[in-house]
Amino acid sequence: MSSDAREGAEAGTSRRTPALRRSGNQHPDVPESGRRNRRYSSSSGVAVTSVAEWQADSSTRAWARQQGHLDRLGHEGLAAADVRWRAHRAGAEPRSAGAWAADWRSWVAREHPPGHSLPDSGPAKPSGTTPVKGHTATLLAAQLADMIPGAATVRVSLNDPKQVWPHPHAIVKDEAGKTMELGRTTARVAARWILRVWPEADWTRPHTFDLADATLTRSDLVAGRGR
Repeated sequence: MSSDAREGAEAGTSRRTPALRRSGNQHPDVPESGRRNRRYSSSSGVAVTSVAEWQADSSTRAWARQQGHLDRLGHEGLAAADVRWRAHRAGAEPRSAGAWAADWRSWVAREHPPGHSLPDSGPAKPSGTTPVKGHTATLLAAQLADMIPGAATVRVSLNDPKQVWPHPHAIVKDEAGKTMELGRTTARVAARWILRVWPEADWTRPHTFDLADATLTRSDLVAGRGR
């Protein structure tokens, strides 16, 4: 083939080859990670969502029935409480589903039924799981979720490895089961809060507080269930 023919063939081929689409970051002023749906990812790998998109799951609805909030507020009152809660949290950063559930429960537990006032809750009772105890545990879960964003469980014991004598100690894990790094003061405060709500527990054994359902269980029993 002559040089003129080859040049003509190559020119024809280049005209028929479609232009490649540009890949990579076409918006240099926006970080690559910033264009992803940040509402569904977090630095710890736990899925997060906005308050507008979070929905109460079956366990959260069951909690409202079991704790008497559905009877106390009624379906319409509970729906109104949900609307007020979402409006109040509208500007909040995305959180995990468990963190939103704990916060929602805390809000609902404080809601007043139409035309009525909540009875005086008084101090938490030292025995059994009562409505008052459940209310206090729900508030505690919300406080811990605010203090330690992303936390799912708090394991509490009196065996701080850095102390010779028994001392409150907490290990916090996220929903993926990964241990979260905490400052010593934060860990100690979390442990003491839980100890004060359940002074009757056998603290010679570690216990785990689940923020999603606001329950305290002996840690060896939690491990036995595969948590």
